[in-house]
Amino acid sequence: AQMLSVFYGLGQFAAYDQLNRAGRHIKLLNDHSDTRHFLCGGIAGAIGNTVSTPFDVIRTRIIAQDHGRGYTSMREGMRLIFVNEGFRGLFRGLGPSVLQVAPLTAIQFWSYNVVIEAALDYTKTE
Repeated sequence: AQMLSVFYGLGQFAAYDQLNRAGRHIKLLNDHSDTRHFLCGGIAGAIGNTVSTPFDVIRTRIIAQDHGRGYTSMREGMRLIFVNEGFRGLFRGLGPSVLQVAPLTAIQFWSYNVVIEAALDYTKTE
């Protein structure tokens, strides 16, 4: 679960930072920062989710397996899934997961930036 969180966070925030910087060079997105934050947040959530999905697949299978049977470690789980199901096996459920996470992350990044901008405007008027 910790690897899942680490890879999701790293993937999401690194992608958001790069996308947001690139979006500032696109006139339409630079002029509409709310739209930029929303779009970049959604894409970043999808990227973070994609990067972390193999860890989620393995974690879920380890939790669901019978005691004393199945994978003995995350490494073994990755290897056996790759051998038996191929690369795609590590990404089972990615589509529905991205459909859930991308809009949520888009709203989170957008609302965070709305609050930050409002707080900055408020402190400037005082």
